[in-house]
Amino acid sequence: MASIKSYLIRLYLHYTKIKNRHKKPSIQVQRKVLDAIGRKNPVAPDTKIVQASGAGIPITWILPKNTDQNTTLLSNEKVIFYVHGGGFRIGSVQSHKAMVSQLAHQTGKKVMMVTYRLSPEFPFPYGLDDVMCAYCWLLQQTNAQNIILAGDSAGGNLIIALVLKLLSPLTPKGGIEIAEINKNLPSKVLLFAPWVDLGMNSKTIRTFFDPLLRVSDLEQAVKDYTINQDIKNPYISPVYASKSQLEGFPPTLIQIGTLDRLLGENKILYQNMLSAGVPVKFSIWQNMIHVWQFIAHILPEGEKTWAEIKEFLADF
Repeated sequence: MASIKSYLIRLYLHYTKIKNRHKKPSIQVQRKVLDAIGRKNPVAPDTKIVQASGAGIPITWILPKNTDQNTTLLSNEKVIFYVHGGGFRIGSVQSHKAMVSQLAHQTGKKVMMVTYRLSPEFPFPYGLDDVMCAYCWLLQQTNAQNIILAGDSAGGNLIIALVLKLLSPLTPKGGIEIAEINKNLPSKVLLFAPWVDLGMNSKTIRTFFDPLLRVSDLEQAVKDYTINQDIKNPYISPVYASKSQLEGFPPTLIQIGTLDRLLGENKILYQNMLSAGVPVKFSIWQNMIHVWQFIAHILPEGEKTWAEIKEFLADF
């Protein structure tokens, strides 16, 4: 059962959603609003944030206090490669740095956040190409087994698509010819409610009432991101990846709430992963909304959220 505090926050979000249901802010306004919300959330204590660049892609390092707080990775030092969500249209380091700083703080791992190009200005495959290039750059700094991939919502989609690309032996990117697949696969994958079916075919997408996801917004995001593309392309909708495409996928943890509109498609992804022999844990949280990890620092459920993640990473 969810806490009273999470229930009250959910009520407030529902109220705000109903109050603003007739408003149609521009994409620029939506981006500014989400960034402003993110800036209000506190960055985890004693974490250092450093802006940098890798293979021409803007990256942001979030460095917890138990490390040397240097962007140069030591031999065998572990790092989390994080891709933010936002429906491929909004979201940034500003909107997500507080949440991701908590991930760094709680796990004691350095985190590298990627700034990728957004739709509608840059539809598929621009964002995925940026993520791929940034990962290939990171491979030049450390061994793949020192890396864990993580992402939320649309960022989780891009993380899964990245792994599918890595599992394909025909994918040269960022100056690296991916021939010896296992050398380039990350150690683990962490997903917060990934958006995996842009065809929006699961029942929960339209019947669940998550205060953070509006069907009309999702539909617009699909239009902006998938111009002249096949929705069932696994690099766009990973839920359609075949068994052979998923075989060899690294150990994965998926966290999702029972109120999340994306729950149905994630159940399908989970079953597909199991069928392909993927070591996957599907963690369903009662009465939790889409990517509650964003506010885990103020929720009683936050401690258990991070405890599950730390347990998943215990041998990493």
